[in-house]
Amino acid sequence: MVGVITFLLVLGAVVAFTPTFRGARARVDPAYWKRIGKVFGIVNATQWTLVFIVGSILHRRGLDWLVVPAIAIIGGLHFLPLAKLFQHALYYVTGCLLISWATLAALLLPANSVPAIAGIGTGCMLWITAAILLLSVRS
Repeated sequence: MVGVITFLLVLGAVVAFTPTFRGARARVDPAYWKRIGKVFGIVNATQWTLVFIVGSILHRRGLDWLVVPAIAIIGGLHFLPLAKLFQHALYYVTGCLLISWATLAALLLPANSVPAIAGIGTGCMLWITAAILLLSVRS
């Protein structure tokens, strides 16, 4: 089921964004796209570097149950600069929800259920964000 939903979202994105993206990109100054690409690359490189470092530290300290919420928090933080970069308020909402969800899961749930509950909630929030973006492009 997870694979089917993911496939449908990716397919929808390809269908919805490709013509829109090409048309929008053609009307905007190439220097703008260069800046977008540079900032986007920096944000994502920072995110994955932090995921690797934090995940390694937590694992070495025997805190493996905190790896999933830590990744979700880092992922949530990565949405905040992207919200400004792409001027899309939905990314602020998604980022704050991911940070809150992962933090609450880590603080309030038993350690053995934290990875699953944090991961499922994070995945659902990301799917909902993707669906909202797809619907907003279509309308």
